[in-house]
Amino acid sequence: IESLVYVAGFALPNGQNFGHVQEIVAGGPGRTFGITPFLIQQEVIDEGDEVDDGDELTTTTLVAPREAAIACFYQDCPVELARQAAEKLTPTPIGGMNLDWTIHKNPEIFESIPKLYIECLKDQSVLIEAQRLMQGYLSTATNNVQVVSMNTGHAPQLSDPDRLADILVKFLS
Repeated sequence: IESLVYVAGFALPNGQNFGHVQEIVAGGPGRTFGITPFLIQQEVIDEGDEVDDGDELTTTTLVAPREAAIACFYQDCPVELARQAAEKLTPTPIGGMNLDWTIHKNPEIFESIPKLYIECLKDQSVLIEAQRLMQGYLSTATNNVQVVSMNTGHAPQLSDPDRLADILVKFLS
């Protein structure tokens, strides 16, 4: 790994998950924000997987309803583009939301890798307060991090792709 880029992304202390960040930012246990309150749990049958007794294995997934996805992820995109993007979303295994992340296993290696955190000021899914809290966690773990702000929602690759590309090219050059 030569560099890391977080785009309004999860940068959590070792052993913490995004639910912890939501509780801190939203003000208490069980409180959430962004897309989380809208997510629908679904059981998906894992194709071809069976346990020893012949029963099928399932995975619990989260599905973002289209209108909630547009409001939380794509609110600053052209309407048709937002609709198309929302229709392409697929179920996400619930484990990703509950995963206790490990930012680094080897502090020396992690410190040596240049990092860029692109904060999205209008993000309605990972609120700017949550992004900045996670930037603080990241800064505690390393001094080798730059922060750049974009005046976009959660998907700058759709709402401002040229500026995002410019930022990435500059960082990676």
